[in-house]
Amino acid sequence: MKKIIVLFILRVLSPCLLNAFAQDALNKGVYSIGGSIQYSSQKQNNGYVTITTNTGTIAPRFVYFIASHISLGAAVSYNYYFYREPGYYNGDRVTNTSYITMGPSIRYYFNVKKFIPFLEASFNYGIYWLHFDSNEHVYNYGIKGGAEIFLSGSVALEPSVSYNHIRYTQELYNFTAVQNTNTITAGIGINYFIF
Repeated sequence: MKKIIVLFILRVLSPCLLNAFAQDALNKGVYSIGGSIQYSSQKQNNGYVTITTNTGTIAPRFVYFIASHISLGAAVSYNYYFYREPGYYNGDRVTNTSYITMGPSIRYYFNVKKFIPFLEASFNYGIYWLHFDSNEHVYNYGIKGGAEIFLSGSVALEPSVSYNHIRYTQELYNFTAVQNTNTITAGIGINYFIF
């Protein structure tokens, strides 16, 4: 009977204990390492051909809390893009490219009990490889909202939704091509807090 009472008390107190650890993880001087992995696949049929697009991202990040509930981060992101459109006179039109971006972010954590919501603003810059004789750049401006859901005192799962404005520029000979893309992405990450 004593075991049942002790287990019941621990079960009742465990959310309070995890919340106390979670609040400690958001104090000035705490470090966090983490990241996310994303993949998407899309097939679009316009009545004549089926266009295939696959994208993937691996994005580790490092964070330092400059004040309670405010963190500065640095991220490096590897991105992969594949596009296939069949039906051209000389075969399929295929684009296969990858690029690396890096840049800072700032994040504010709200003080809520069971989970810890946040808002983040970020900027990333990178170079991508499409043609050997051109200069290609990518600029990514992002806003993200999500929550840290602590699984233990120092490990948190991070579901999030982000809006990104991505600007691709390509300088080829005396011509500059610009493509702007707006995306909304749902993702999940994991973070490990060191304090």
